[in-house]
Amino acid sequence: MKNQVVHYSPVNSRLKSFGAIALLALTGVSMTTSKARALDIDIDFIDIPPSVDTEGASALGKDASDVGNIPNVLQNGGPLNNPVGGGNVIDIFRAAADCWEQAIKDDFRINLKFGSADLGSISGYLINNDEFDRTQVLIDGALALHIPDSFTPDGTRETEGTIIFNSNPTVKFFLDSTPNTSEEYSQFSNNEGNLGGGTVNTGRAANVISTGTSPGYDLFTVALHEIGHALGLSKVNEAARNEVEPDGNIDVRASLPFAGTTIPTTFATDGDIHIAPQFFNAVGISRLRAGQRKLLSGIDILAAAEISKFKDVNLNACDLCENKPSQKVPEPSSLASLFSVAVAIAASRKRLQAKFLKLS
Repeated sequence: MKNQVVHYSPVNSRLKSFGAIALLALTGVSMTTSKARALDIDIDFIDIPPSVDTEGASALGKDASDVGNIPNVLQNGGPLNNPVGGGNVIDIFRAAADCWEQAIKDDFRINLKFGSADLGSISGYLINNDEFDRTQVLIDGALALHIPDSFTPDGTRETEGTIIFNSNPTVKFFLDSTPNTSEEYSQFSNNEGNLGGGTVNTGRAANVISTGTSPGYDLFTVALHEIGHALGLSKVNEAARNEVEPDGNIDVRASLPFAGTTIPTTFATDGDIHIAPQFFNAVGISRLRAGQRKLLSGIDILAAAEISKFKDVNLNACDLCENKPSQKVPEPSSLASLFSVAVAIAASRKRLQAKFLKLS
């Protein structure tokens, strides 16, 4: 705009006016696109998790007999055993939290502590899935454990929680050194389905490209899964129980996109709140296989949002197909304003050029 003002000196004041309007419009768009994410996941890495309430773990379906005496186990925490990939837990957990922050934009803060502890051998949690002809493992209890610490006064949202990754030698985690990208994985497959409210994404997943030694269980995916429990999919959460107890489903209501969508869970069959296993590429199902990465699906985000009554969601958070930070898009009203100003400026320039030619 400054170059145009100098060139068309006879109409300098008019261009300044249009420049001011354009600046205001651009400023409005800039404010829209740079708006901070409202969900704040405050994380705190702890080397040895403190003693926790065994009743909380039991309510998750992981009682003391599942993981030993939980307070004693947690007092003997340690680093992860046999990790591969060269990354570190803090960066990976932060990347997973960032994805959820981009997915849910309501104003809310949750404090999550995380660390590692020996939760016991993985062998009792292995399952065989004939569809893929690969061995999978149940995430909760084998790879990690989510234990809520406190809730809002009405009991509907968790405000503090602890997430523990299993440091038992039978577990091999893949620690991605670049958790914000997925170059180690093949092209993501995207699953879609109409669950009553229109065609919605039901899963995004890929397999590790390397054909060498076993890559281990992707810690990034496990972190996404456990944070999902903290954001709503936990039967310790009163709102979650109220949602699934009638029929085992999460019913997406009018305040969210794809209203009318019904998301089946495992609550009716096993008492836990996981997305039903037929949506095998969703982060929120109970199982994971070595060498697999999952990214947040539409139903993962909608399920957490419906339970915790979040209203503002981005179902394409993190540019999920590529696992990269999302590009913020201006609101339609701001785009319309900017377009109108651009048209006015273009029309004005044509008129000014005509006058300039006459004067010449």
